[in-house]
Amino acid sequence: MKKKKYSTQTRLVHDATGHRQPGLGLGTVNPPIYRGSTLLYDDFSQIAEWNERRKRSGEVGYGIMGSDTTMALEEILAELDGGSHAVATSSGLSAVSLALTACLESGDHLLIADNVYGPARLFADGFLKKYGVETTFFDPLDLGTTERMIQSNTKVIYFETPGSLTFEMPDARGLYSMARKHKIISIVDTTWPTSLYYPAVKEGADISLAAGTKYYAGHSDAFFGIVIGNEKVGPMLRHQSTLMGNHVGPDDVYLALRGLRTLKVRLDAISKSAVKVAKYLEKHPKIMSVRHPALPKSPGHEHWKEQFTGSTGLFGAFLSPKFTRAASERMVESLELFGIGYSWGGFESLAVLYDLPAYRSAPDWDKAFKDFGPLLRLQIGLEEPDELISDLNKALEALS
Repeated sequence: MKKKKYSTQTRLVHDATGHRQPGLGLGTVNPPIYRGSTLLYDDFSQIAEWNERRKRSGEVGYGIMGSDTTMALEEILAELDGGSHAVATSSGLSAVSLALTACLESGDHLLIADNVYGPARLFADGFLKKYGVETTFFDPLDLGTTERMIQSNTKVIYFETPGSLTFEMPDARGLYSMARKHKIISIVDTTWPTSLYYPAVKEGADISLAAGTKYYAGHSDAFFGIVIGNEKVGPMLRHQSTLMGNHVGPDDVYLALRGLRTLKVRLDAISKSAVKVAKYLEKHPKIMSVRHPALPKSPGHEHWKEQFTGSTGLFGAFLSPKFTRAASERMVESLELFGIGYSWGGFESLAVLYDLPAYRSAPDWDKAFKDFGPLLRLQIGLEEPDELISDLNKALEALS
């Protein structure tokens, strides 16, 4: 298939299928699952030939490196994001750790957005600190102050689009430009928009990563991460993944490819429903603020509107400060169509509560949130949006 002739949706359906690519199955629609740790060779000359091919193409030769199916997954995601190299990992957090450790060493300085995924904060403040990397957290909406934080040993700037929990959308283009100016590697987490709505490497990032567990897999039954790099840093990622043994299992690779077939169909439906639910909550008297990048009042909306081609189903809503944590918990527990769970990106709707102080540390971070009550994070799934709204309305009306 000549990929350039076809739309993204058509390529997601047809690329990396067993009947179109030799070696990916005997005419099957989906490539098979290869559960193999040992690959056999006829003789030592064949091993030598494989070693030469591996240097050029990354061809697998031992089970931990994956299989032809793994390479098919990496190839389609690299193309979707505009990257030259992609490495599938065992989870979203493993993708974060792979990208950071590939680019940093003892004595380096890391700039990381203050609104990132909690475990990413812990990795930077815990693991990296233990091995001699200094971390400074920055306000993702203040480029001027962030640039003044750059030190002579700053090697990486890391952020999310948008940030976790409070969903500020940074000026990604501004951050990439800043990174290039100071010869810093830019790493961006695009789990929320996916490469479908935001091809980050194509837009200027050095490295894009995502928890494929979420929207790519899409069915709440698989773990994997993806790290995508440009020509400059891509080879570093493959080398680091080999050093760390950081690879995804064969069953999860299969489930990831299955999820990709319906990625656009699912996200188009989910994004439409999420905006409808968010707009309803924005008008509710018991909601102080809704944080969804597609809403004009959400911080950084102008960056989303200018740089992204779509939005997805995860967003936050701050309740009125007059409601206690206990009352808010009872409200969430009364919801019938929302499960209580900390992951997201599947076909089902979820709701959880968060306390921000545990996740923020940049100077004056709390000024923008001092008048708000508990934070409700919602993941909108594939249910009928009017029924989700009715469920939320009933629970909010009972909140006292």
